[in-house]
Amino acid sequence: MTIEINTIREASPGVYYVVLWCPESKILSKLLDPEMAVVLCWDHDVGNYSWQEFDLPILGPRESTKALSRIATFDFIVSTERDSSRSFPACGRE
Repeated sequence: MTIEINTIREASPGVYYVVLWCPESKILSKLLDPEMAVVLCWDHDVGNYSWQEFDLPILGPRESTKALSRIATFDFIVSTERDSSRSFPACGRE
């Protein structure tokens, strides 16, 4: 099976998806469709491989720590305007 990248596809009537190869972080806000309740991102990279200050959840998921980093990679689910009141239950380890 081959996954097509950088192409919008219809998974089922009215449900669309796209797999983007190496998009830049600054386009994420453009991808958050208010018609969709949540957006899943994995292997999301922030940074440009030069040392800079980040606020990272090093000691725990709700506590940011200032650190120098070249890049931060993480997976996340974010709510959109359609479901902005959603809170995510703790799942797994902290």
